[in-house]
Amino acid sequence: MPLVTDPLPRYSVVYGGAGSGKSYAIAQRVVVSASTEPTRWLVVRKVGTTLKDSVFQLIRDIVTHEEIPCRINLTDKTFTFPGGGQILCKGLDDPEKIKSIQGITDCWIEEASELKESDFKQLTLRLRGKGIERHFILSFNPIDENHWLKHEFFDQARDCQIIHTTYKDNGFLDPQYKEELESYKERDPYYYKVYCLGEWGSVSGHRILKNVHVKDFEVDNARRMHYGLDFGYHDPNALIGCYVSDNKLYVCKEWVKNGLDPNDMLAELDGVSWVKGQVITADSARPEIIVMMRNNDYMVHKAKKRISANKLERRYKFAMAQYLIHFDEIIIHPSCVHAAREFTGWQWDEDRDGKPIMIPKDGDDHTVDATIYALERLAEIYYRSKK
Repeated sequence: MPLVTDPLPRYSVVYGGAGSGKSYAIAQRVVVSASTEPTRWLVVRKVGTTLKDSVFQLIRDIVTHEEIPCRINLTDKTFTFPGGGQILCKGLDDPEKIKSIQGITDCWIEEASELKESDFKQLTLRLRGKGIERHFILSFNPIDENHWLKHEFFDQARDCQIIHTTYKDNGFLDPQYKEELESYKERDPYYYKVYCLGEWGSVSGHRILKNVHVKDFEVDNARRMHYGLDFGYHDPNALIGCYVSDNKLYVCKEWVKNGLDPNDMLAELDGVSWVKGQVITADSARPEIIVMMRNNDYMVHKAKKRISANKLERRYKFAMAQYLIHFDEIIIHPSCVHAAREFTGWQWDEDRDGKPIMIPKDGDDHTVDATIYALERLAEIYYRSKK
């Protein structure tokens, strides 16, 4: 993919589709800068807990693979190089720590679409200093054409460099993954346009859930949590934790991993502390995995996939969609990045004329399915009360 130019402009905006390699290319650019010059990079995401398995691990893999001398602090998530360069990985959910950092020369904002406009403005204000022209790289996958990023950097003249990337720019992409992405040309043209080609999409139109908001909230630990698990392999395994309060649904926990066989999935789940000892409602399509989980001391129930006497899967999904619609608000915690994308992008299917039909479209809805399983019992109670 095209690399960010050197010298850096004030803003470099790198956006595009899945599998384009943009994060890896930017991470390489950051490592080269910090390891050859006394630059001090701040690498941020909206929520600090998402750093460990994303940009921090990516940078760590690069310096390890290239055998670049540096001191890695696993606790503070920092990389310090012999020439004085440094990379600091931080979450914007801890503003005081960001405010106290001195001497930052450059900043990379990964998954910038997770940020609110106010987050971005506060960050640029905190990093402002005399005599230093700081540079910002913003990387993200475009979804909503009404997002503030589009207005800020695309709809008005700005001193910035804009780079668009897709999987076609990634010469190292796994052939099977490339084949899977290209299959969406026929299976789901909208998905292909937005998530594969990285073009601006719209979350309106056939959008199912118009009551979704992504925002910070303090988890109410007094509320009963509900857990759901959707199985996958090429598609991801998705585990969701959520609760209901005052007719609002709060989605506050997520674990999403793909490419795992059942044994690997169980090994990974052993590290998910927030689900230990909890009751999970799981996808009934894989009963053998449910048996394995029970044999490993997980309390797992099969999803019934029916509401009252309605046993058809698609009608089940319709009924559960209506149940989700009935909430005054569905609030997604920003740390649940997959749920934020899937809930806002969940669409009704179309007929041959492109008109919506009342069947939820299959595809990028794994966290939605996990949430549906988690709430199945509550939905049954809700529909009985309406009879």
